[in-house]
Amino acid sequence: MERVNPEATDGAYMGPSRGHLFPRWARFIGMPRGYGYGASMGAWILDYFAGWAGEWGQVVHCNCQYRGPAFTGDITIMTGEIIDRKGR
Repeated sequence: MERVNPEATDGAYMGPSRGHLFPRWARFIGMPRGYGYGASMGAWILDYFAGWAGEWGQVVHCNCQYRGPAFTGDITIMTGEIIDRKGR
């Protein structure tokens, strides 16, 4: 099947993860609408922070709490603190 249509074997379009993409399948398992990949979304936000810090900056510590699903249309908020600024 993968040779004919690779999308058919990744789980997102025809498998267990389609609730992430399609509201119909999200509702089928009891979710009100599509939802995000929690830890992946957290990694994307940390990558954004590291990019903001620039070449000489770094994210030193992170404490993430995933308290519920991130539904499509929701916002994600993270806060941070700059603890040191050297050489600028």
